[in-house]
Order: sequence, then C-alpha cells, then structure tokens
Amino acid sequence: MNNDEFSEKKRRENNIYIHSTIIFTILLFANSMLLTAGINWAEGADQNLIILFATLLVGNIERMLYNIQIIKTKYDIIIMSIVGIVSIVLIIWSIIDLIKGEPFFSNNGLSHTGGILVTMVLLLLICASSLISISNKRKFPENQEIA
Repeated sequence: MNNDEFSEKKRRENNIYIHSTIIFTILLFANSMLLTAGINWAEGADQNLIILFATLLVGNIERMLYNIQIIKTKYDIIIMSIVGIVSIVLIIWSIIDLIKGEPFFSNNGLSHTGGILVTMVLLLLICASSLISISNKRKFPENQEIA
C-alpha cells in the first residue's frame, strides 16, 4: 500500500468516526428531549444500549461500503462469532419470554424484554456485517492481518 492509499484509507476511517460521533450525539440529544418531554420509549438502560448499538451498526455498514476491515486476526473472528452466538441465544430467550406472555411494550415504550430483543438484533447485525465483510479473505495465517 503506497502513501496515497494509506492516507486515503485513514481519511475514510476518520470520516466514519466523525459520522458515527454525529449520529450518536443526535440520538442521545433526541433521547434526552424525549425524556424531558416525559416520553419513555424504552425501559432503563435499554435506551442507551439501543442508541449505542444502532450507532455502531451504522459505522460498521459505512466501513463495509468503503471496504475497511475492522477484524484483523483469526482471534477477532472467534470473538465476534462468540458474541454473535450469545446474541442469538438471547434473541431466542427473549422470544420465549414473549411467547410466555411478557409484554413487548409497557408504559407506552419498549419493555425490558422488548429492549433486550431489539438490542440483541442490533448486536447480531453488527457481528454479521463484520463477518460478512471478510468473507472474501478467508484464508490467512494465525495472528497475521487480513487487510
């Protein structure tokens, strides 16, 4: 990779971080305005987790569009796969709770079960998009960078 390609890649990465920071700030501001107005759209920490994972997902999709890898080693793939599996387990658990009668919405917003379900779907999408982005570069030695 020559110096121009490296600087272009760094510029794109910086733009992704700036876009993610702007989106995160807007979402937090909107959440605080809703709470100030008495609108509680999700219970407890679920609001913040949904905002965080939505921001990470948008940044991850933008990385995919620019073909910037965030997974660099075989161990990153293992960790991301484990997080994806845990997300699937918690999604199934939330669906079982919903089938048992737990509400998806309560007090005009997402219940805790609904919040966990939405959060885990976002996290699963982050894991899936990260793993999909490296699918064309499957074979690499241990501890060697993919990108």
